[in-house]
Amino acid sequence: MPSQRYPVGMKFRIPHTVDWKMSKEKFAKDTGLREGTRGQACCNRLLGKRASVVHKQGACCPPGNDHPSIWNLDGKPEIFVFQPYGLDPDEVRELVKWCEGRGLECEIEACAWHNPHALLVQVQRKT
Repeated sequence: MPSQRYPVGMKFRIPHTVDWKMSKEKFAKDTGLREGTRGQACCNRLLGKRASVVHKQGACCPPGNDHPSIWNLDGKPEIFVFQPYGLDPDEVRELVKWCEGRGLECEIEACAWHNPHALLVQVQRKT
């Protein structure tokens, strides 16, 4: 009997969807944060400012920004998360410089929930 045929990529989407949800839920549980559902995902929100323009990168979004989200603590923006597919050494230096110029800091992890091959970058106020 022939095996079931799947549309291209179907075999990988189902497990990734489960892993994606589990990874995102684990991030929320580990940090105690909730994903923001109101407003633009923008680093200005970490600094108590409003995001005035929807854009991917620029004054309020860091270099390499892709798949952004804001995570809240007690209803207030605490961490800006983005998930680029990669950052080369020059882009990492540019990101660090961008954060330092705004009183922010960043942390880069190897695996994101958006795509297991992407990076997870967290930007937050300096402590």
